[in-house]
Amino acid sequence: MLQALGLTRNHSASQSRRDLYNAGLSQLTSMQYVPAVDSNQRPLMPTTSKRAECWIESGKATPFFRKGIFCVRLNVEPSDRHTQPVAVGIEPGSKREGYTVKSKAHTYLNQKTYAAIFPISHIGIEDIKSLTKKGCKT
Repeated sequence: MLQALGLTRNHSASQSRRDLYNAGLSQLTSMQYVPAVDSNQRPLMPTTSKRAECWIESGKATPFFRKGIFCVRLNVEPSDRHTQPVAVGIEPGSKREGYTVKSKAHTYLNQKTYAAIFPISHIGIEDIKSLTKKGCKT
């Protein structure tokens, strides 16, 4: 993961943290909410990117990446551990798929992606030629 960010193991720990933080800040501008965990890695409610930035600058939180997503780990005891139920909606389409992560108060993610098109292995070359009309004599 560090090599993907352009970091090497020769940096000091504080330098690596600073580079990780700067790499995460570029993602903060495109993300509306940032996942947060406590010091024991238990998930908390996501926070806004501005609040996460303030926590990191004041030393209350440490930035890290989990499965490619920028997150913050609180170094202090959280003020509230109340979590809301969150629903995940997936809308499969033929060309695009929609994903939504939503609670009663906020929409945390609302994204459209192109659907993956996998090759169909059970269709033979003759079937493909007939479907595409390349083997036809006209």
